[in-house]
Amino acid sequence: MKKIIGIVMIVCGIFILFGILASGAGKLLSFGSDEKKAASTAGIKNIDIDVARANVNIIQHDGNKLVAKIENNKLTEHIRVTEDGSTMKVRLDHGPLNWWPFGTVKVDVYVPKSYNQNIALSIGSGNVDFNRSGGSMSLNDLTLEISSGNIELENLEVNKLKNDVRSGRLSVENVTSDTSSFDIKSGRVNLDHFTGELNGNVYSGRLSADMDKLTGPVNLDVKSGRASLGLPDNADFTLDAHAASGRVSCDFPLKNAAMNGDTAIKGSYGSGKYPIKLNVASGRISVNDR
Repeated sequence: MKKIIGIVMIVCGIFILFGILASGAGKLLSFGSDEKKAASTAGIKNIDIDVARANVNIIQHDGNKLVAKIENNKLTEHIRVTEDGSTMKVRLDHGPLNWWPFGTVKVDVYVPKSYNQNIALSIGSGNVDFNRSGGSMSLNDLTLEISSGNIELENLEVNKLKNDVRSGRLSVENVTSDTSSFDIKSGRVNLDHFTGELNGNVYSGRLSADMDKLTGPVNLDVKSGRASLGLPDNADFTLDAHAASGRVSCDFPLKNAAMNGDTAIKGSYGSGKYPIKLNVASGRISVNDR
């Protein structure tokens, strides 16, 4: 037993020594300290944030610079803010002591309130709060990619919203988007108080959309899973829903309704202005009156 303990201590010592060489002895002595980088967003059209194994907050502030701050630094992690033409990149580098068990790295990214261009956010593993505590934020394009983690997104007005959920959870609240797309490989997406055009593909997972106002077409395609669409009573739509192996349902009293059991529904509600097309290969889609 003593021999095994000795070997473990030697291995740990090698890792610690490697960490010291990689990041400097001063870094080791400042374990848990903060690190901050900042850069002006003047002339920047795209902000690209790519982090993994961290808890991230995207926050608006009154300054004219993007500020990225890392807290609870585990010895060898570094935050980088770089520019490549009109694109600003934020990256979190994990060093050789990333296995260190004490605490979770926290990254705060402060974006100027005046910035209204494009943001792309990729989360590998961890949690992201996007503008949860701030006022309304306006952007041109917002692209979210979740490999494994959770994103909570609030209080946004965007022209185009694109989401790729491979495995994880996306919660969206009080968001208006001219166009939006949700590609769900395996995970869950919840939309609450959402306004705009909605396009969704569910391969294996669940999409729940509760809309404040219907202002564009809705297209939902469920390969295997479940989708629910909540609409206000004053919505104007024409429904065309089909299920190859599954079920479709609608709470609204449709005009000129044509139904084939639980597998096909057609009809209009209100003026019938916006088309709603729902397709189910194996699963269930429901249209509900909010």
